[in-house]
Amino acid sequence: MVSLLQAYGSTGNKASDDGDEPTPDAALLNAAIDAKIPVEPNKTYLIRILCVGNFPGHAFLFDQHEMTKSDASQNYAVWNTMDVNMLFFDEGKNPPPTYNPK
Repeated sequence: MVSLLQAYGSTGNKASDDGDEPTPDAALLNAAIDAKIPVEPNKTYLIRILCVGNFPGHAFLFDQHEMTKSDASQNYAVWNTMDVNMLFFDEGKNPPPTYNPK
């Protein structure tokens, strides 16, 4: 952590990135980019979302699923994406070509 703080506070960071905080390379859900959450119909689940870095904002949803209905007819994608507006567009920047918001 000491070396990261030194790099962040350095004059080189000010020159190359206008002194901004480092941009996260990717978001991890349950320590994986392609996580799977097994669930059963007619059961209630508590989902806790923790963003240990507290940066940036995230959107989290179950794609095409109405959360109040017991529908086991298909698997649903779980989306967790970082707020690219907060990271780039609000700052007048474009995401780097290697950036993965998933």
